[in-house]
Amino acid sequence: MSYNKAMKRVWRWLKNHKWWVVGVLMMLIVGGGYGYYRQSQSEKPPVTVTPQIKDLTQTLQVSGLIDASQSATLSFPAAAKLTWVGVKEGDWVKQWQGVAAVDVSTLQKQMAVDQNLHGKEFRAFEQTLEDNDYYGSSGLNPSERRTVESAQLDLKNTALAAEIRDIAIKNAYLTSPIAGIVTRVDRPVANLYILPTDQVVIVDPQTIYFRVIIDEEDVSLVKPGQAVMISLDAYPETEIEGQVIQIAFAPSTTESGSLGYAIKISLPVNNEALLYRLGMNGDANIVLAQKSQVLTVPLDSLISRDELTYVEIYTNGNINQKEVKTGIEGETEVEILAGLTGTEAVVVPESE
Repeated sequence: MSYNKAMKRVWRWLKNHKWWVVGVLMMLIVGGGYGYYRQSQSEKPPVTVTPQIKDLTQTLQVSGLIDASQSATLSFPAAAKLTWVGVKEGDWVKQWQGVAAVDVSTLQKQMAVDQNLHGKEFRAFEQTLEDNDYYGSSGLNPSERRTVESAQLDLKNTALAAEIRDIAIKNAYLTSPIAGIVTRVDRPVANLYILPTDQVVIVDPQTIYFRVIIDEEDVSLVKPGQAVMISLDAYPETEIEGQVIQIAFAPSTTESGSLGYAIKISLPVNNEALLYRLGMNGDANIVLAQKSQVLTVPLDSLISRDELTYVEIYTNGNINQKEVKTGIEGETEVEILAGLTGTEAVVVPESE
């Protein structure tokens, strides 16, 4: 067979099997490229950092909201007709200022009846004393003494009934025990019947604080007096410096349903303009510890294994693990107490 005939047969075969040939070529190209990539990656040195000397602050970040330490929830002890409402939501009130009243006409008439009964019982008591010669020199026998004591108890009961009615009349007029702003009025219109569940709520805006609930495992880290940096969602550009005031003794339920402990954090702000309102959400960074000029490495360079901590050190093309002892943790760095001199090339994960 001549050379020309052989070449023609080869080209004819390639033409009839062109897609198969293209597939084989693509596989060879991709395979070769991947092999080259793997080889280049294996030869590429890891990303490393040198330990740094810097100031470090360990914080506990928690979310919370604004609350107030002085508030008053007022309500009437029994259902009655509302005759007067002296406040509305948003009003400022002074201490002991009246806010609402209910109809007392029936109570006043009942009070008059109670006083009449007391007067009648007093006369009956005097007659009992006279009938039993209470002031006589011979004294009372046991039967007479029991009669007098029974009459005396009846007299006391009528006096108590009148006093109870007087208390009910006084309770028909609500006054605020604190100065503050009215935040809730369930029955703002008079001439309606009000129930014991209907309320008037008054809050002193000058007693606001930031309230957070921390998990049970973190409560031992928090102590009164620790500094706190607060950032409210309503004012994200403003950072407020507060401090831990109080740690609750009784547990509360967190948003996730687990148990935690409420922390009261001061809000040293002037709230006369009511810029800070109840329920405003935000974050608090509680400063747990601070150290100056300590040796640090990135947190993501740490490796934990068998309750020990290691970092990877890159030296002369090799990577070796070295045990370290750590101290306080910042947001991105951790203090190294032992194990590093500060000149090592510490391996860190590559950024994606």
